[in-house]
Amino acid sequence: MPPETTIVVSFGSPYPPSPPQPCKVPSFVNTSTSTSVSTWTAAGFTGNLAFKPPGGLPYTIRAQSLVGGTYVQCDTAIELYRNVNQ
Repeated sequence: MPPETTIVVSFGSPYPPSPPQPCKVPSFVNTSTSTSVSTWTAAGFTGNLAFKPPGGLPYTIRAQSLVGGTYVQCDTAIELYRNVNQ
């Protein structure tokens, strides 16, 4: 006689959705503000990009509020500075 087998299948809660993929922060140092908006959006960011100080565009960017090459949420904002000591 063949052995008897019982299989019990149970289901739990589904896994939560995966978090969104992060975006890689571009390095803006020593680049012009004239190309920064397109660089920011091309990297997938939807957060604001602000120039500090806001007047006198275009200028060469000397510092930024996020470290280039790091990964952050794509809705993160960034500030680009004319002077290193801002």
